[in-house]
Amino acid sequence: MNKYRLRTMEEDEKYLRQTSKDVEKNDSNLKEYIYVLKDYCDNNEVFAMASVQLGIPFKIIYLKNAELDNTGSSTNEELVLINPEIIEERGKTYYWESCECEKVLAKVYRPYYVKVRYLSQNFEEKITEFEGMYATVISHEYDHLFGIIHTDIADEITDYPFEDRKEFRKKYGYTVISKTCEYNHPIRGKYRLRTIATDEAYLRQVSKDVNPNDPDLEKEIKILSDFCAQNEVFAMAAVQIGIPKKIVYLKNTKLDMHDKTTNKGIILINPEIVEEKGETLYWESCASCLNNMGKVRRPYFVKVRYLDKDFNQKYDTFEGESATIFSHEYDHLFGILHIDIAEEILNMEQEERKKYREQDGNGYIIISKTKKYKHPLR
Repeated sequence: MNKYRLRTMEEDEKYLRQTSKDVEKNDSNLKEYIYVLKDYCDNNEVFAMASVQLGIPFKIIYLKNAELDNTGSSTNEELVLINPEIIEERGKTYYWESCECEKVLAKVYRPYYVKVRYLSQNFEEKITEFEGMYATVISHEYDHLFGIIHTDIADEITDYPFEDRKEFRKKYGYTVISKTCEYNHPIRGKYRLRTIATDEAYLRQVSKDVNPNDPDLEKEIKILSDFCAQNEVFAMAAVQIGIPKKIVYLKNTKLDMHDKTTNKGIILINPEIVEEKGETLYWESCASCLNNMGKVRRPYFVKVRYLDKDFNQKYDTFEGESATIFSHEYDHLFGILHIDIAEEILNMEQEERKKYREQDGNGYIIISKTKKYKHPLR
């Protein structure tokens, strides 16, 4: 089998999902790698490629001297980026992207502007800025270095015939939404959902106390509340989306299958449980733990001391399902996941979980409202 060949999602998904390695300065194969990339792009009408796509799992991106599709963007020279690192990105655009590895068309949001630090072929450090369609291209290829395919972050996907794509893109072309707004990549971005599949060590950290002078606090509270609103999540600890600070958000919404509501649309900063009692049992799930549902004992009642958004000290109490939810999120601040303290764990999709909880004996159970409660880990 040819070592240097195009890898596709159909045949080589595991290979394409790897994180590419840094290129060492003394790598004697570097010139060969670059030649392979250039040769493929020249002979296949491809204007950019990450080396992992051709069986070279190192951090190399090749940009061809060419006009980029039918967008009017072009470059005056070929460019090789070794060990690239995006150090700044902003703005928001979308484009119907395709890829040699996965040829379906996908509508993907990308930054309008990216600044990249990289090494040249002579291993000289460079910093280059890319705008518009070129920022889209760089972002697409950069994702490949982390095993991310454009369809992973697409809003829409269509198997539009290859020969008709040019006409399709004339109708639904490259669109600039903003040139200056903040951009956060949904998978490799700073503020993204962390899961045990890819970020378990991150989720296991103990969150830090929030300082009243924290310059990012207002922005991060908005990011947290927006994430919950957009994803129909009724509670979340900040660490779950890349903010390792002691912040819990409780959304003003229906809590679960009992169709009860809470008036607690609140942010709790540096929360501390000062009292907990009673005992309940519930099959919990968690956005960070994927489909792992765990049967967990929690307190029926918790009393919490915390700071509000203006850093006023508050006390609040939670009972029943609200106590379960708060206790679950509070554990996240100490790197504890519900599966760590579960008596039993099942792997189920969301719809399966809902049906399972509706079965007799699998719903929310109150064992006691007053007995002493001791958390098994904290």
